[in-house]
Amino acid sequence: MIPVIDIAPLVNLCGGDSNSSKAKSAELENVIKSIADACQKFGFFATINHGVDAATIKDAWTASTQFFDMKSSIKQSVSMTDEYPYGYEN
Repeated sequence: MIPVIDIAPLVNLCGGDSNSSKAKSAELENVIKSIADACQKFGFFATINHGVDAATIKDAWTASTQFFDMKSSIKQSVSMTDEYPYGYEN
C-alpha cells in the first residue's frame, strides 16, 4: 500500500492558528519522520491536505494520460539533456 501522508502541518507552517509552538513542532517532526520512513521503505508516497486545487490535479492527470497514450516515437521525441533531465525513457 502506498503511504499517504497528511502534510497540513507543513502547509500551515506560516498560518496563525492557536496551537502552541511545542504542538506545532511535534506535528512537524511527525510529518518529517513519516516522509523519511516512506522514502526509505517505499521510495515514494502520496500526500493529502497539500492545498493543491482539485481542478489542477485533474488537469495534470489528464495531461499525463494524454502524453503516455501517445506512440512511443512521439514520447521519445522529448529529449533529455543534463540541463533538462526530464523526458520519456522506454
